[in-house]
Amino acid sequence: SIPSSVAFEAGQSVANITVSYDPAAIVYGNYEDISITIGDEAYTTQYGFSSYNFKAGVTAWVKMAGTATYREDLVASLYSIGTYEYAVNIEKNVIEEGLYRLVEPYGAGTPFSGVFDAAGTYDWGTKTMEIDATDPDFVWVKPFDSGVIINSDEGEMSFLSYVSYYLLKGDTMEAIKANAPDNFGKMKDGVITMPAKSMLASIGVDGYYYANSNGLFRVALPGVVIKDYSAEFQYTGRLTDVAGDDWAQGIITFGEDVEAVKYVVATSSDDLSAIANGIVNGSVEAEEITATGEVSFKLEESGTYYVVMVAYAGGEPVGMYANDFKFKSSKDGAETFTDLYTGIY
Repeated sequence: SIPSSVAFEAGQSVANITVSYDPAAIVYGNYEDISITIGDEAYTTQYGFSSYNFKAGVTAWVKMAGTATYREDLVASLYSIGTYEYAVNIEKNVIEEGLYRLVEPYGAGTPFSGVFDAAGTYDWGTKTMEIDATDPDFVWVKPFDSGVIINSDEGEMSFLSYVSYYLLKGDTMEAIKANAPDNFGKMKDGVITMPAKSMLASIGVDGYYYANSNGLFRVALPGVVIKDYSAEFQYTGRLTDVAGDDWAQGIITFGEDVEAVKYVVATSSDDLSAIANGIVNGSVEAEEITATGEVSFKLEESGTYYVVMVAYAGGEPVGMYANDFKFKSSKDGAETFTDLYTGIY
């Protein structure tokens, strides 16, 4: 309730307008148009504004207690500058459950506020990254300006999820879910993740680039302790046994919260994602280990190979990984060295 007019006391340059409201009737996110105008034309001037128009209301976004933990793989994967993980203020939408937004995820106090690149600058102003996790199985990120400017001739870097790109083209959400489900992220146990290459980057007017190429984008809500479900294969060398057979040897290292890893060796021409999914559904036969340890594979030819791994905890798959290694067969005619032992470098 706003009074229709207010009068200035003689000789005063300030007059107060008293606004009253019923808190129970407030609708979050609803903004009313308000106009303040000098009613007496005798007191107006062509050199100044005689009216002021604005909106007033209560925001639907409320700051959450604590901070989110953001693992960045947008700028990082574009410029190969390393992955950073740091605290960011986060807000939630009080109208729609599952809507979140990071506040200044690349602003002051973050590794991306100009300190990582001599040309790095920040386009100041409120920058937020809005994440739609209303359906935890179909998470997507709305278009947002990051504020980061690495090269002044390119301009500010902006990001969006592939889902947003499809929506901007006119596709419906139902069609995207049916035809491109792999472009959605997940929210589980308070942790939001996006799959590799499900994000796009726009730099100036130079079109789109893949972002989150490493698939490391992650947001953990305040208070969430992130589980370490990683699994990594490190190639340690070749063993040729007395029968003349070649074995590739290596170590699979478990993340702290991994209970078992199922693994197979694949060639560079194989569909690694299909193999990982096959391990999960049982259509691909895999070996299993239950603790960090050595593994070996009998190989016939030189080439690049991959160890495809699925990590498990509580009997459920919690992560899929693939590490490559280059193998040199002892039967390769170009071989000029004999392996005597394996060391640690």
